[in-house]
Amino acid sequence: MSKYWVGGSGNWSDDDNHWATSSGGSGGDGNLPTSSDSVFFDSSSGFTETETLDQSQTGLTTKLTFGTGSVQKLGQTFKAGQTGPISKVSLKLGNNYLSADAIRLQIYSAGSGEPGELLATADSDVSGGGMDWEVGLYDKDFEFTDGPRLVSGTTYWFVLSRTGSLDESNTYYSQYEEENYSDGQLYYYDSLDEWNGGLGLGNADLYFQEYYFVTDTVNIDSSLPPVDDFTANTGVSFTIGKSNGSTAIYIYGSYTGESGLTWTSNVNTVFNGTGSETVTCNGGTLRRFDIYGDGTFTLQDDMDIESYVYVENGTLDANDHDVTAGSYYWYGDTGYTPTINMGSGTWTANTESTTLWEVDDDSGSTVTINPESSKIYLAWAGSGSLEFYGGDKTYNNMELGGDGAGSFYINDSNTFNDFKARNTAGARIYFEGEHTTTITGDFDVEGVAGSLIEIRSSYLSNGNTTLSKTGGTIECDYLDIQYCNATGGAHWYAGDNSTDSGNNRGWIFTDRKYPLPPFRS
Repeated sequence: MSKYWVGGSGNWSDDDNHWATSSGGSGGDGNLPTSSDSVFFDSSSGFTETETLDQSQTGLTTKLTFGTGSVQKLGQTFKAGQTGPISKVSLKLGNNYLSADAIRLQIYSAGSGEPGELLATADSDVSGGGMDWEVGLYDKDFEFTDGPRLVSGTTYWFVLSRTGSLDESNTYYSQYEEENYSDGQLYYYDSLDEWNGGLGLGNADLYFQEYYFVTDTVNIDSSLPPVDDFTANTGVSFTIGKSNGSTAIYIYGSYTGESGLTWTSNVNTVFNGTGSETVTCNGGTLRRFDIYGDGTFTLQDDMDIESYVYVENGTLDANDHDVTAGSYYWYGDTGYTPTINMGSGTWTANTESTTLWEVDDDSGSTVTINPESSKIYLAWAGSGSLEFYGGDKTYNNMELGGDGAGSFYINDSNTFNDFKARNTAGARIYFEGEHTTTITGDFDVEGVAGSLIEIRSSYLSNGNTTLSKTGGTIECDYLDIQYCNATGGAHWYAGDNSTDSGNNRGWIFTDRKYPLPPFRS
């Protein structure tokens, strides 16, 4: 059965007000979704658009001039386009010579021809420095942690003020009658403490771009709610979260997200299906991606996971799409034998100071990695230590990149087609001691002058690591190698600019010497 969210923000368990059996229908008792119900968040769910000030209306200009001299404040009236708490106001600034001053934004209710009650002040002022008028306009955002709740159709004031030391008695407001804007008008304050019009002042142009409301939120207040298929196609921004504690939503079918959907950090998405399911992100990001079910889960587009991917069962088929996550954990246990079909895409891990990739064959179980033509990309970030536990599996290509000065630990006896690393910060690669890393393609590792990449055994003097390739030639440069054996029949050239720090076997610490062609008269 299909269940549709209605009524805007609210609690997941409130079926009386928020779960209907048709799009845009009425909520009703007994409509709370179960694992056999497909849920839909659509254009009739009651979520509202982000409010955008229209800068393209015929005959209107959005220029707000914010001047030097005695001018310190500007006011802009506007009518709220929706009801809800405001969270951010975005401006474009330019032509600003006041590098010592900052600009403050406040929101007022509407008085009689002037601002009324102060409702909120932005969390922080925005510096006026560094904005060269010859370069153009600069995006500046004013955030409101606890923004006031605006009411649709009601007039309010944005008031901008300089924080410099000019005499407050010389501040001005004025009204530009010719610049009526989105049901609003521009004012400045004069020395007679009156709202007047007629003066065009300033060296700094201020452009209101957008103002944003806090997005609608679906609060999961029930324990581990189940659904069958999950579909979001509202076309606007909204959030699924939990006001306190943590939880997960169990999806027994397919998943279709959208770019405007945000999952909060305390809500996990658990895929528990047993059939052939699809996962479509549509530019959206999931907080976590967990597979517990023994079905097949096939990606329909690129997948971006904010935290980590965890698979303990079933089959994850990347279907030749890219996958990005903080880290990956593949876990097999008694009765659980997950399979990963990596496809031709790139698998990127981007979390610092943690285990980026781990294959855990527990209790005699086996995790199956089908590398296909994929690439794993891990990036040095900062100075932390990053771990790769390959589980003695075979992979296609591995690339280590980035300019951090940290360490990579490549654990277990893994096989790679190409293994590539580039770094300019003097990073380190530790291959596990008393283990063998097998290369079937190219081993292409190179630092730069003054910042050599160190290659070491993770056991250091307690046991060398081994790199093996059955034939051919390996050419590297700008390495510092210690406790590492290069074997298998290939010629391993470390390069003229590499350093032999001792306890190595098989490495040739020169460039490859190519023979001269035969002399011909």
